[in-house]
Amino acid sequence: MLIADFILAFIIAAIISAVLAFGLGWERPGRAGLWPSFLFIFFILLVVTWAGGVWVTPFGTPVWGVYWLPFVVVGLVLALVLLAISPPRRPRTRREAVEQSRDEREASTVIGGFFWVMLLALGVAIVTHYVA
Repeated sequence: MLIADFILAFIIAAIISAVLAFGLGWERPGRAGLWPSFLFIFFILLVVTWAGGVWVTPFGTPVWGVYWLPFVVVGLVLALVLLAISPPRRPRTRREAVEQSRDEREASTVIGGFFWVMLLALGVAIVTHYVA
């Protein structure tokens, strides 16, 4: 069950991350580039999808013993939230570009800290699910 859950979460996170990063041009704060943005969103989606998929009450039809619909719903909800809170990509003036750059550095620091705390908490939730 552990391997099947992980593989399902991996596939869903990869598909949604590819659509966000390559299809819609989503970039993480700090604008590190397309591949770093893809990896950033992929790891967030992987862990959240996995944790949410195993903790949400199973519904839908199982495939190979895994209820896949909770994984998809959790991944899509997170993707929509990330799209909703993403800042606009291009500043209009030079002054806006300087202000946006400063804001992005601050946001990048905050998001980086939040990323590691969230990763640890969701890792504990995943381990707790399989140990209990």
